[in-house]
Amino acid sequence: MTKKSEDQNSNEWNNSNNWTLPIGFYFSKKDTRWLVPRPNQNLGWTFNLGHKKGALALLLSFIVPILMLTLVLLMVIFL
Repeated sequence: MTKKSEDQNSNEWNNSNNWTLPIGFYFSKKDTRWLVPRPNQNLGWTFNLGHKKGALALLLSFIVPILMLTLVLLMVIFL
């Protein structure tokens, strides 16, 4: 990553317009990272919904557990 892109990413991350509080969603198409730290570092990381990989990761983080739960429930019902 170049110094220019690091500076741009940092500026985008520091821009409060890119954050939805209090939930902490982050959306910036200019930021090249798909996973970014939350403003409160103690709360971990969040997905950059402006990046294709970040949006896909958020979607999959909901879909995969729902599919797994559905599979388990179907197994319990039919077995």
